[in-house]
Amino acid sequence: MVGLLLGLLTVFAGPGAAQAEPSPTTVGDVTAFAAEGPVHRLTAGRTEARVSFVSTETFRIELAPDGGFTDPAGDDIVLPQGSRPPPAGRTAATATS
Repeated sequence: MVGLLLGLLTVFAGPGAAQAEPSPTTVGDVTAFAAEGPVHRLTAGRTEARVSFVSTETFRIELAPDGGFTDPAGDDIVLPQGSRPPPAGRTAATATS
Protein backbone atom coordinates (compact mmCIF):
# COMPACT_ATOMS: atom_id res chain seq x y z
CA MET A 1 0.00 0.00 0.00
CA VAL A 2 2.81 2.39 0.85
CA GLY A 3 4.39 1.72 -2.54
CA LEU A 4 1.10 2.46 -4.27
CA LEU A 5 0.67 5.75 -2.43
CA LEU A 6 4.27 6.76 -3.14
CA GLY A 7 3.65 5.97 -6.80
CA LEU A 8 0.58 8.21 -6.76
CA LEU A 9 2.58 10.98 -5.13
CA THR A 10 5.14 10.66 -7.91
CA VAL A 11 2.37 10.98 -10.51
CA PHE A 12 0.97 14.06 -8.77
CA ALA A 13 4.37 15.69 -8.38
CA GLY A 14 5.59 14.76 -11.86
CA PRO A 15 8.60 16.34 -13.55
CA GLY A 16 7.13 19.86 -13.29
CA ALA A 17 7.06 19.81 -9.48
CA ALA A 18 10.44 21.56 -9.20
CA GLN A 19 9.13 24.59 -11.10
CA ALA A 20 7.86 27.60 -9.15
CA GLU A 21 4.59 27.58 -11.12
CA PRO A 22 3.19 24.28 -12.42
CA SER A 23 2.30 24.26 -16.09
CA PRO A 24 -1.41 24.00 -16.95
CA THR A 25 -0.97 20.29 -17.71
CA THR A 26 0.58 19.50 -14.30
CA VAL A 27 -1.63 18.71 -11.33
CA GLY A 28 0.90 20.14 -8.88
CA ASP A 29 2.07 19.32 -5.38
CA VAL A 30 -0.02 17.19 -3.04
CA THR A 31 -1.64 19.61 -0.60
CA ALA A 32 -3.62 17.16 1.55
CA PHE A 33 -3.97 13.47 2.37
CA ALA A 34 -6.78 11.77 4.27
CA ALA A 35 -7.67 8.16 5.00
CA GLU A 36 -11.03 6.92 6.19
CA GLY A 37 -11.22 3.16 6.43
CA PRO A 38 -10.36 1.62 3.06
CA VAL A 39 -10.63 4.96 1.18
CA HIS A 40 -7.59 7.25 0.82
CA ARG A 41 -7.76 10.74 -0.71
CA LEU A 42 -4.89 12.76 -2.15
CA THR A 43 -5.54 16.41 -2.97
CA ALA A 44 -3.47 18.70 -5.17
CA GLY A 45 -5.09 22.12 -5.38
CA ARG A 46 -8.58 21.49 -6.78
CA THR A 47 -7.68 18.04 -8.13
CA GLU A 48 -8.39 15.01 -6.00
CA ALA A 49 -7.50 11.33 -6.34
CA ARG A 50 -9.43 8.69 -4.43
CA VAL A 51 -7.98 5.20 -3.86
CA SER A 52 -10.48 2.63 -2.56
CA PHE A 53 -9.17 -0.73 -1.35
CA VAL A 54 -12.10 -2.98 -2.26
CA SER A 55 -10.48 -6.25 -1.15
CA THR A 56 -7.02 -7.63 -0.47
CA GLU A 57 -6.61 -8.13 -4.23
CA THR A 58 -8.57 -5.22 -5.67
CA PHE A 59 -8.33 -1.44 -5.52
CA ARG A 60 -9.97 1.34 -7.48
CA ILE A 61 -8.32 4.65 -8.41
CA GLU A 62 -10.44 7.64 -9.37
CA LEU A 63 -9.31 11.12 -10.40
CA ALA A 64 -11.46 14.25 -10.30
CA PRO A 65 -9.68 17.22 -11.93
CA ASP A 66 -12.17 19.65 -10.36
CA GLY A 67 -12.36 17.77 -7.04
CA GLY A 68 -15.94 16.60 -7.63
CA PHE A 69 -16.39 12.86 -8.02
CA THR A 70 -19.38 11.62 -10.01
CA ASP A 71 -20.84 8.15 -10.35
CA PRO A 72 -21.87 7.81 -14.00
CA ALA A 73 -22.33 4.02 -13.71
CA GLY A 74 -24.79 4.41 -10.83
CA ASP A 75 -25.93 1.04 -9.53
CA ASP A 76 -24.56 -0.81 -12.56
CA ILE A 77 -21.28 -1.39 -10.71
CA VAL A 78 -21.47 -2.84 -7.22
CA LEU A 79 -18.27 -3.04 -5.23
CA PRO A 80 -18.06 -5.50 -2.35
CA GLN A 81 -17.77 -3.71 0.96
CA GLY A 82 -15.38 -4.99 3.56
CA SER A 83 -12.64 -4.23 5.96
CA ARG A 84 -9.30 -2.73 5.00
CA PRO A 85 -6.68 -5.28 3.93
CA PRO A 86 -3.99 -6.06 6.52
CA PRO A 87 -0.56 -4.39 6.18
CA ALA A 88 2.02 -6.16 4.00
CA GLY A 89 3.49 -9.22 5.65
CA ARG A 90 0.54 -9.69 8.00
CA THR A 91 -2.46 -11.94 7.60
CA ALA A 92 -5.97 -10.96 8.58
CA ALA A 93 -5.67 -13.20 11.67
CA THR A 94 -2.48 -11.53 12.93
CA ALA A 95 -3.66 -8.01 12.05
CA THR A 96 -6.62 -8.24 14.44
CA SER A 97 -4.83 -9.90 17.35
